[in-house]
Amino acid sequence: MYEEKFLTDLIKSCINDEKISVNYSSEIDFRAFIRLVDKQKLHVLAYIGLIKNNIFKDKVQYLKKEVYKDLLKNSYQEKETEKLLRIFDQNDIFCIPLKGYNLKKLYPSSDMRFLTDFDCLVKKSDYPKIKKILKDTEFIYDKQTVKHLSYRTPSGLLYEIHGKLYGRFLDENFEKNLFNCKKADGYETILQLDKENEYLITQAHLASHFLSGGIGVRNIIDLYLLNKQDLDRNRLNELLEKYNLKSFNEKFVKIAKILFDGEPSDEYSDNLINYVFASFMLGDEDRKELTEIARNYNGDLKKAKKGSFWRKIYPKYSDMVGIYPVLEKKKWLLPFKHVQRHFSILFKRKYQLKKLKKIQNFSEEEVKNLKNLLEGLGF
Repeated sequence: MYEEKFLTDLIKSCINDEKISVNYSSEIDFRAFIRLVDKQKLHVLAYIGLIKNNIFKDKVQYLKKEVYKDLLKNSYQEKETEKLLRIFDQNDIFCIPLKGYNLKKLYPSSDMRFLTDFDCLVKKSDYPKIKKILKDTEFIYDKQTVKHLSYRTPSGLLYEIHGKLYGRFLDENFEKNLFNCKKADGYETILQLDKENEYLITQAHLASHFLSGGIGVRNIIDLYLLNKQDLDRNRLNELLEKYNLKSFNEKFVKIAKILFDGEPSDEYSDNLINYVFASFMLGDEDRKELTEIARNYNGDLKKAKKGSFWRKIYPKYSDMVGIYPVLEKKKWLLPFKHVQRHFSILFKRKYQLKKLKKIQNFSEEEVKNLKNLLEGLGF
């Protein structure tokens, strides 16, 4: 617990430009602290905070190496991303950069936040043109799913070029209207989201991740900095209400203020904070399974686990489309794709049996606790 509070104070010191007033030197297990930083991928903020506050300066060598790696990777990413946007601009591809690309700019220094991937929204009708113009470039085609084209570069960065956003929360009309936003400075077809739409998309993304395995501390930092902007609160609240994200937003804004503004907490918020700190940066597979059980739990744990078990054997149509994009246009192939999937599972028996076994190992207390969090978030 001390390590979590210590990391929070280091982050607060960086993003609010203040000094830590508490003496932590005798209470911190530095190895446990490093494990937490690794888990949450917050090397740069932890390192800057330690140096800024003159704490554990004799133990920061490991962090220093990780920070140099992150900064070098960040430098490559910025050049590659600029190159991609220029290619799109020169070929009249309308493109809206999303998420991390925009959120980085909210930090006191953009180096404090690196990209795990680059996301942008394009018109799906431009997919064939995009494939053609990127064919002989450093952007290496990876795959096409229902939601996006993906490419990789020599630096290792994943580029997800979305023709569709988060269908669980946002709708087609919302996406179409985004292409009416203003041009980004220095571009003709690269567009810049207004603050309220950017906020909504970020929250839809976080909610999707939370339901798919959890979110990490960095997401809370992003949300805290988003809220420090001058926002049209009336319009934003209308959007959050319309897309069923109001409760989710309220609960996470509250814990952001508890962590980084020192506002008083309560039992629900403490439980949500603990859940976030226990998650990996973008959640994990175990929490995805637990979330599915918790969402279907109504007092009968065996029934909820049984339902989750059968959904592993026969996923719902929307999940099958994610695995086999051809189903989006040829739904009649669904029974054959189930058979194909079952044959592929035979070659991954150990992994699949391990997943099914985990479903049975979750306790009723774990399920109830997560069910309570989900209900508080409006799910």
